[in-house]
Amino acid sequence: MDTHRHRHFSLGAVILTAFTILLSACGSGSPPANAGPPLKFGHVLWAGNYPFYIAQAKGYFADSNVEAVPLLYANSDTMMGDFVAGNYDIVSATLGDGVIMFQADNDIHIIAVLDESNGADALIASPQATHISDLRGQRIGVNLGTFGELFVITVLGQHQLTPNDVILVDIDANQVPDEIASGNIVAGHTWEPHISEARRQGQILLFDSTKTPGLINDVLIVRGEVARKRPEAVKAFIKAWFQGVDYWMANPAEGTRLIATATNQPPESISLDGIKLNSLSDNHHAFASGTTSSLYETTQTYIDFFARFGAIRQPPAVTTLLDPGFLPKP
Repeated sequence: MDTHRHRHFSLGAVILTAFTILLSACGSGSPPANAGPPLKFGHVLWAGNYPFYIAQAKGYFADSNVEAVPLLYANSDTMMGDFVAGNYDIVSATLGDGVIMFQADNDIHIIAVLDESNGADALIASPQATHISDLRGQRIGVNLGTFGELFVITVLGQHQLTPNDVILVDIDANQVPDEIASGNIVAGHTWEPHISEARRQGQILLFDSTKTPGLINDVLIVRGEVARKRPEAVKAFIKAWFQGVDYWMANPAEGTRLIATATNQPPESISLDGIKLNSLSDNHHAFASGTTSSLYETTQTYIDFFARFGAIRQPPAVTTLLDPGFLPKP
């Protein structure tokens, strides 16, 4: 499974210098009719971002009269810092990152939901802890102040435990298997390939994100200035993106081959295991208020979570942050 994503953001990242790789401009042929420079898309290697490369390879951006250029980052903190500094136009990030970024730049808009974790995130544990209830009074490793902490708190709540019933320890996901093996923690939040490493060490999977649908997702975010000055270009970008999603779902082998060629990765390293790629229809459902999978509800959950321990000083209104107006009609 593709796991090249750093999945948290600190506000200090806004001062970091960009480390970007400009891969290629979209399709050949006549210049797009949509006036203005190419839309620059910042991202890291992550399966949820790959419909971009299919849209590019298949000419969907050109068909939609927009030019788009990928900026591939090796580090998500640098990527986020550059985005809030106004150095490019559109970024793919976790929903939690979007809420945090709003504190650095309150003129950004979440315009689409790209994917959600459907088993990719997990709580793994020492074989002595066979049930969530066994974690009472134990040390649990998690990257504090991120979506991972919210995931762990949600898991505990589903089993009648609160954060006060355990000891949360600030540990990066890639360190969790070794920290369990050393006895420093009994359980921890992580993802692949660290889940597989944990299992090789005899640890067990207690819980995964199939049981928290919609909680952990990646979103597409646009700078407010770009949204106001070039709304048709942004709409065209999203239209082409979801054409890329549809093509990959209908042609998985060929779609994966196109992605592998564009990103210079072996095809076998590209996988959607544990990830639900969202379609345009999924997006219209997610942006509908009042549903159990409503993005408004989930975003409010993140806002309340970050506000509770002071990560955000001025909690934004959900309707200020979310903007479904750029989605193509169903």
